[in-house]
Amino acid sequence: MGARMGLDYSLSVSTDLTPEAALRLLADQGPLPWEDATHLGAPGWTVGVSIPSARSRALWHEAFHFLPELSVGFRYASNHDFSAFTRLLLRATLLLLPHCREGVLLFNGEHIVLRWSEGQLVFNQDCWPWDDDAWLQAEVGRPVERRSLPSPLL
Repeated sequence: MGARMGLDYSLSVSTDLTPEAALRLLADQGPLPWEDATHLGAPGWTVGVSIPSARSRALWHEAFHFLPELSVGFRYASNHDFSAFTRLLLRATLLLLPHCREGVLLFNGEHIVLRWSEGQLVFNQDCWPWDDDAWLQAEVGRPVERRSLPSPLL
């Protein structure tokens, strides 16, 4: 069977959470049900947490100036409700970030969606649907900072 088309988002964070603790947090406090023992998911999406390799951490440090301890992968199947997935992605990310020192959410492994640093959250104004102030503030529940966040990976 061939690979399915879909969209990938990855949240890389500097944190003391273990992969198991991050998944448990998302399952217990978020709208994310267990898919199996190591993934959360439902029809149309899946979430997994891993520890980045030493090489990946070194490359990440060179690009973003912090060492990620966890990578949270969000996979969306393109034939499902994208707006529901986007809300879920945002809520899961906002649930994890207070437990992190630094973090970057990437789309497709290279486009910055948001950055978390020293307790400050910044969304990339050049990244849809995160470029819609009204939608973003309604989802986050408070005013948000948005500015251009060029990726060092491009």
